[in-house]
Amino acid sequence: MTRRILVALNLAVLAVAPSREPAVVEVPFTSPRHQVVVQVTLDGHGPYPMLLDTGTDPSAVDATLARSLRAPGDTTLHEGSGTGAGPIRGFDWPMRNVRVGGVHADRVASGATDLSRPAARLGIALAGVLGYSFLAGRIVQIDYPRHVVRFYRDQPPPPTHTLMAEFPLRPDTLDAIPRIRGRVNGRPAWIAYDSGASGALGISPMAIERLGLADAFAAARPDSATGYGGRIDTRRGRVPLVELGPLKFADVECTFVGAHGGMLADTSLAHARIGNALLDSVVVTLDYRAMRVRFER
Repeated sequence: MTRRILVALNLAVLAVAPSREPAVVEVPFTSPRHQVVVQVTLDGHGPYPMLLDTGTDPSAVDATLARSLRAPGDTTLHEGSGTGAGPIRGFDWPMRNVRVGGVHADRVASGATDLSRPAARLGIALAGVLGYSFLAGRIVQIDYPRHVVRFYRDQPPPPTHTLMAEFPLRPDTLDAIPRIRGRVNGRPAWIAYDSGASGALGISPMAIERLGLADAFAAARPDSATGYGGRIDTRRGRVPLVELGPLKFADVECTFVGAHGGMLADTSLAHARIGNALLDSVVVTLDYRAMRVRFER
């Protein structure tokens, strides 16, 4: 949904997977508008619905909920950027005693901000977003067909009877979103995997020519979307082919993102972004220890 919620917040404190967690923990998720929503408790309160979002760093909590649970130590408002034309403002509010099923973190770096816009879009009382500050150091598997998130203590074995593509993660010191080298419309592209993105495919406006999509862009119809920073102008069309190694997706619905499209406003970060709607038949395993990502179908 966004590449970063509050860039000015303290990012030094990350969640650490406890060594005594079970070998595998399964947590069901719901998917309003193709999102990955899990139930989370904070310091014994809840559970609260939160997005699991590989495209957000740090994590976030709704400001109203944060104030009701614990007064912030510092109410200084920081300003950050994300999807949408407007700025995103919030205050530092680290999550404490975070539990997702049988997975626990004592403390997760996060900021408190107004989540009413994405909540209204999803039609749920969205309490927060678990991003990279929660996922770092973990092995996380999103099983889209079964609507289950699995947290592994050790790397799960590779599948034996499915198509599989594995890539090194391309980390960035300023942006932790997973990026891989795939193909769009038959052309090489850096593709971000954003589990906070509802759509199938997003294309950077600066990558249209590079990917040979001028005709597809011209045929796309005007549209709009809502991000953390408000409304953005988009165009909705189709792309002939997206390839992740041997996994091929034909005639993919695509959003050509406008000027305020978050990470897609900068092709040094990614030319395209794949989201949850593309992956309803796919299992994605993110190994944030070995810095590998695996797609299987």
